[in-house]
Amino acid sequence: MARRQQGVESELLNLIQATHSPDGQEFDVKPLLNVVEKILQDASTFGIEGLSHPNSQAQIDAVHKLSSEISRLLLGASGIDYHTNTLALLEKLSSYSWEAKMVMALSAFGVNYGEFWLMTQFYPLIIMEENEHMLRPRYEALKNLIKIILDLTKLIVEFQELPLQWINNNEEHASLVRFVPSAAYWTVRSILFCSSHILGLIALGQQENITHTDQEWELEILLDVGMTTAEAWELSSYTHKLNNMHAHLYGACSQGIDRKNDAIQLI
Repeated sequence: MARRQQGVESELLNLIQATHSPDGQEFDVKPLLNVVEKILQDASTFGIEGLSHPNSQAQIDAVHKLSSEISRLLLGASGIDYHTNTLALLEKLSSYSWEAKMVMALSAFGVNYGEFWLMTQFYPLIIMEENEHMLRPRYEALKNLIKIILDLTKLIVEFQELPLQWINNNEEHASLVRFVPSAAYWTVRSILFCSSHILGLIALGQQENITHTDQEWELEILLDVGMTTAEAWELSSYTHKLNNMHAHLYGACSQGIDRKNDAIQLI
């Protein structure tokens, strides 16, 4: 059983690696990561247009394009294949480093998340307010997944900045480098899962010419916005997997990160 699982993981890693074709160009992902973190923590700061550095406009354009691609992959689809769509999105990001792929995908999600927050401010969803007891736990579960997505992405960015000698040994560093593509895949896949539910809520808010007294519509909406048992299990499994990945990576490089932070404070 263990050997079969290793075979599946090895095959998946080969598929992930096949999407990676970096062009050698690098950009500082931290300004973009800082902006999307503010959006996710306080959506009232919605907007990535606040970036201001030489390559910022190119990044903004790329994020909006990626956000549209995510919408295209997910909207109107029945029985979404998250694995296939994750590989497709990684193909779109093939020229970026692994940590940049994660930041770009998270930023594209931030655009949709910010749009959802704005919609709820200007067009409160009565159907959601009246069924908050049913929808709140699911929304909170999504927020927990979004938080660990952000935390793992930040940790990967920090790890990639660490000098080799600040990791315990060369063998462990090599192992962690091999771990990063898998972390990127599961992060992007989790982002797609969250996006599908946020986009569903946005679509709900854009419904027109529907009367609130239409009980059949209310039932249909609750079924659309709610999660099936399989989806709830999938959400839980993503959160569990990313939490384990974060714990593994942090345990291996926390001393190096602390050392870097101490060095920064001394400057």
